Amino acid sequence: MRTPAVLVSLMIIDYVIQEFFQLLGFDGIAGIFSSILVIVIGALSVWAYSRYSGHLREAGGYVSLILWS
Repeated sequence: MRTPAVLVSLMIIDYVIQEFFQLLGFDGIAGIFSSILVIVIGALSVWAYSRYSGHLREAGGYVSLILWS
């Protein structure tokens, strides 16, 4: 169960960095971190769906493989 913990940690760290750059007025850089946040949320959704439904097991495996390789 380390994959969801890592993804949630990435989400929290990414959100804090995004808000920091917005506070400083660097909206372009904050937009990049916002895009990364959307990708991490998508990866967590795919992992959770594949883990708990049994469908798309390969996709969930790819998410874990990307995080741990």
